[in-house]
Amino acid sequence: MPDDLKPGSKAPVIVMANGFTGVKEQVLPDFATRFVNAGFATLVFDYRYFGDSEGEPRSQNFPLELVEDYRNAITWVSDQPEVDSQRIGIWGTSYGGGLVLYMGTYDIRVKAVVSQVPYSPNPEQRRARNP
Repeated sequence: MPDDLKPGSKAPVIVMANGFTGVKEQVLPDFATRFVNAGFATLVFDYRYFGDSEGEPRSQNFPLELVEDYRNAITWVSDQPEVDSQRIGIWGTSYGGGLVLYMGTYDIRVKAVVSQVPYSPNPEQRRARNP
């Protein structure tokens, strides 16, 4: 939360996650700190099976479950009294950048999407590389 948030005020929020196999301690804290200093509440989380999140087997990557993790993070942060649930942005990098592009197309709670160096696999390209 921004340090200067006045009691009873609500801050816009940015929900952030990393790329493929990344955890919240990598890269994201520097960005999150800048966002908080600019007046945004910021939630950084690990996808299930990675980092501090639970789930077995570890280090598994199921794209639709990662999208569900973003949606669950949005739901949780929207319930926080200091957050303006009408001003939610999502931010992802690399594989997370591809996920937020997908999320932004159908989750009506999301009002802004930032996709940093997105990786968004195209099934046709994958077949061409791996015949």
